[in-house]
Parts: sequence; C-alpha cells; structure tokens
Amino acid sequence: MDSTIMPIRLLTTPPAHGITPKYTLIKSTWGWLGFACRGSRLVRLILPGLTKTSLSHSFRTAFTNIEYDPEILPQLQKSLRAYFQAKSMVFDCDVDISWASPFARKVYKRCSRIPSGRTATYAQLAEKAGSPQAARAVGTIMAANPTPLIIPCHRVLRSDGQLGGFSAPGGENLKKRLIIHESHILTGTTRPKKL
Repeated sequence: MDSTIMPIRLLTTPPAHGITPKYTLIKSTWGWLGFACRGSRLVRLILPGLTKTSLSHSFRTAFTNIEYDPEILPQLQKSLRAYFQAKSMVFDCDVDISWASPFARKVYKRCSRIPSGRTATYAQLAEKAGSPQAARAVGTIMAANPTPLIIPCHRVLRSDGQLGGFSAPGGENLKKRLIIHESHILTGTTRPKKL
C-alpha cells in the first residue's frame, strides 16, 4: 500500500444513539494530543499545542458525559505516535462526518484524497466538490474540521500559495510545520522540500 494514502473511511450515517463518547490523551514527540470517539468512530482530534490539562478540559467541554479511556482505538494511537516520530503517514480509521452538510461531506471526501507531500487550493477543492465558486465556503469548512490531520486540511492552501488559516493549536505555524514534516517523511531527509 502506498504510504502516502490514508485509508480512512468517512461515515455519513449517524452513529447509534446512546454510545458514550470517550477520549484519550497521547504523549507524542511534539507534545500532548488527543482524540475522542463514539464507539469505533473518530469524532474529534486535537493536535499538539495544548497542555494535558487543557486537552482534557477541551474534550469535557465539547462533549457531555464523555469518559476518559486510554485503551480506545489502539491502532489509531499507534499510528499517531508513528506520524509524529516521522515513521508513517497512514491512518486506518472510521471518521464520523454525519453531522456535516452534503457539500461539506463532498469537500471532506476530496480533502481526504490529497496525498501526503502534496497540497491543493481551496478553489481546487471547491471545483472538485462541484461548486467552483465556493472557495470561501471551503475555507470555512476546513476551519470547522474536527479531525485535522486525519482529514488533512493542513494540505489546503490559498490560490496565491500562502498557507491560509489553520484553526488547530499553533495556527499557521503548525500548518507549515506539518507540511514540512510530511515532506521529510517522504524524502527521508533532514532538508524538507520548499513550500
């Protein structure tokens, strides 16, 4: 399998009612990150940039009755650690996008197909999602992405080549760092490709 393709599955049917959301925190080489799921579906990912306490608070604020569980989605935990250690960029998981509008679902599906080491523009995603004039809407959808990295919104740039915004902790600096990091993984060098 090509290590640049993320075999994620974007699920558009709502999850079963009554599934208690759970979250976990992971210590990576870049700092603490965490994710939440409902059953086997990833529903939120917070990238490194917050303290462990702030991460817990973010999950408890976003979800009522959420429980901490260090054992959830062990393969995803392993994949995230490998990513930040520059060993792999493959994530194999189910991502819940049932809450998104039909257009946002198309955009997230197109975004999830951007290979590692490549980028696309907001305008290109809008066109591929069937609405060529909706680049600004695509930017809004990317900013609302609750699972950055897994749905790789950091690979989406402005048409002029500028980074554009990034709503994860660290903002544009983290976005640039992720793009350079992925270039490093692909080339196996310490000198990443120029942005």
